[in-house]
Amino acid sequence: MPVKILATGPSGSAEDLDPLGQAGHEVVIGRPLDAPGRVAYTEGELIAAVRDAHVILASHLETISAPVLEAARDLRLVIVPFIGTDKIDVGAASRLGVLVANSPTPENFIAVAEATIGLMLMLQKRVKHNEAKLRRGEWAQRGDRGDFLFGKTVGLVGLGRVGTHVARRLANWDARLLASDPYVSPDHARSLGVALTDLVT
Repeated sequence: MPVKILATGPSGSAEDLDPLGQAGHEVVIGRPLDAPGRVAYTEGELIAAVRDAHVILASHLETISAPVLEAARDLRLVIVPFIGTDKIDVGAASRLGVLVANSPTPENFIAVAEATIGLMLMLQKRVKHNEAKLRRGEWAQRGDRGDFLFGKTVGLVGLGRVGTHVARRLANWDARLLASDPYVSPDHARSLGVALTDLVT
């Protein structure tokens, strides 16, 4: 049975959604995320847009509130193409019989883990500081060299998908790894070379 899909903000090319149209579904493309000055839809705009939608493919900017869900009487599914569902009223969706699906794919959490390590190295090596000096025509001095990650203690707040992949990538950097996460087992932490501790530590 063909359905109507509202994509509030495709993060890639609109052509990525062509297979849905080719399968006989109606796809309504919202404001692309890369559009200049792109802002989130207001609740009122979403209520008007979702009235006859069966599926909402929501961007990370939009809040899918209870009033939005209630306005979409034919709604069956809300999909977010990322990990978090914090901008969706999951309780209201459950009450209304609407399925909420996220996308905990490696492309999402591995990208964040790699970016985390990249930012750590930028801070340790004072990359932005030295770039600014270079742009001013100044050479870096001995005090601008930054520091090693080697031998440092790295604290991870959470050892879920992102934290686990950060720890795996740091395993051979000869850094001491600590993590605070009340939900993971000591065995999981040990397998990563991580010592569990409290958040204050």
